[in-house]
Amino acid sequence: MTKHSKGYAFKFAFLFSVASAVVFCAFIYFYISLAKEVEEIRTEGELYLQTKRIIDEMDGFDPKSGEKFYFPRYKTYKAGLFAGQKTVFSNLEFTPKLSQGYHTFMGKRYYVYELAKGRYFGADYLVVSKEFSTGEIYVRALLFLLLSLSLLFFVYLYLIRMFEKPLQRVNENLDRFIKDSIHEINTPLSIITTNVELSTMKNGEDKYLSRIKAAAKSLSNLYNDMEYLIKEERKIFSKEPINLCSAMRERGDYFVEIASMKGIEIEQNLTDEDIAVLCDRTRLFRLIDNNISNAIKYSNENSKIILSVYKKDDKKAILSFRDFGIGIENPDMIFERYYREELSKGGFGLGLNIVRNICKEEGIEVSIVSKIGEGSEFLYILKLSHFELSPK
Repeated sequence: MTKHSKGYAFKFAFLFSVASAVVFCAFIYFYISLAKEVEEIRTEGELYLQTKRIIDEMDGFDPKSGEKFYFPRYKTYKAGLFAGQKTVFSNLEFTPKLSQGYHTFMGKRYYVYELAKGRYFGADYLVVSKEFSTGEIYVRALLFLLLSLSLLFFVYLYLIRMFEKPLQRVNENLDRFIKDSIHEINTPLSIITTNVELSTMKNGEDKYLSRIKAAAKSLSNLYNDMEYLIKEERKIFSKEPINLCSAMRERGDYFVEIASMKGIEIEQNLTDEDIAVLCDRTRLFRLIDNNISNAIKYSNENSKIILSVYKKDDKKAILSFRDFGIGIENPDMIFERYYREELSKGGFGLGLNIVRNICKEEGIEVSIVSKIGEGSEFLYILKLSHFELSPK
């Protein structure tokens, strides 16, 4: 299972768990409501039984014995005797409402029992109280929710991976086929390019050979994109100081034959100044190549594209790719994979998607300026490097 497929499995398992949590929350709400009602009934019963115990103790006391009556005290319960509004005895921490039955007061519950007149130290009411908390109910509900969702998450993850296995095998076979195909393409492509170069050196420039050379370079650029996508997950990319002007000049020169097929001139506004950035060389070349290729593809015939490198300030440099073509209708969509503004222009819609991913990995800022019918400019802002430049 690849890194991306694992990510998707976790993502969907998490989303299914969240959806299940919404349903569970409804059940938890009813559970808490019911549990609170049950707890109220249980507490009322406890308080009633406690009043009976206290009454039994008072009934067992003989005032004629001359002994003192010690009102019972409990750790969990507090009680009081009241004669009308007068307090006979009380260790309550509040003033109760003296009416028969079960009552609530903030975080307390109390039971008022009406006594027989003149029988219990002149008191008319016995009040028994205890602390009341629903915290345990909420804790139980939360633990149940967390345990259930954790279990569901792993069940979903297992099921997703189980159903994903057949698709994974198909993808692996397809991936293997593409890798083999790419490998097989590279050999004849290298032979074509080498023989065209040799023929040009021997017989001079020829428009037919130039077309073959341009087509081979276009195919080579597509090959490099496919190879990059295949190796992206496994390859370890390393950053090094690179001269932007040299890199842009090298890649611009490479695309001269391709551009000439449409009568497009590649103008390079590059300085002799060393403008160095810290970047992976393969990624930087893919970024430059795909932008030049894209500019050529969407430029009008017999026009030009302008490649520029310059410093924005002391900390950043700018790569600029300017074309005078059809412009971009949907700049927000242009970096999406398989998206193409003009289907008639060909291509797979992979190039700029690769560029976007490279920008994310390398921390490169992107800006697009475009006007329909007049062309577009892609600007890439890179951080300058103060390391010594590589001799490459």
